[in-house]
Parts: sequence; C-alpha cells; structure tokens
Amino acid sequence: MERITKGWNFVRWVRLALGLYITVESILTKEWTLACAGLFLTGTALFNIGCCGIYGCQPMLRSNHVPAKEIIYEEVDA
Repeated sequence: MERITKGWNFVRWVRLALGLYITVESILTKEWTLACAGLFLTGTALFNIGCCGIYGCQPMLRSNHVPAKEIIYEEVDA
C-alpha cells in the first residue's frame, strides 16, 4: 500500500492521467486492445513500476570494488 501512496512526482501524475484518458476513450469507442494498453499505463503509474520491473533499469552497484588491471600493449611492426 505504501508503494501506491508514496513517491508521487510530475511524471507519475502524467502517466496516470494519460493512462486513465486512454482507458476511458478506448472503452467508449470499443477499442479493446487500446484499453489494455491504457490499463497497463495506469497500472504502471499506480504501482510505480516500469517495463523493467521495480528498479530494474538501475545499474547494479558493486559492494566490493576491484580496481581494473593495467593493460600492457605491445607494438608490432609490419
């Protein structure tokens, strides 16, 4: 329940409004495929998820940072 009530920002409000508008208009015009897309967009706004899942698009943070090894290049004459 906390996911629905917390963290509302401008983009989330826009997704919700657009999703509701698409859902209502597609139901009135009997475009059921578009209604499914509108419900999907409304659901992503309500539950604050994206296509990648919850925080799925964030890069993974490493807890044990290992410095990269130095690469040694050798010059080759032709």
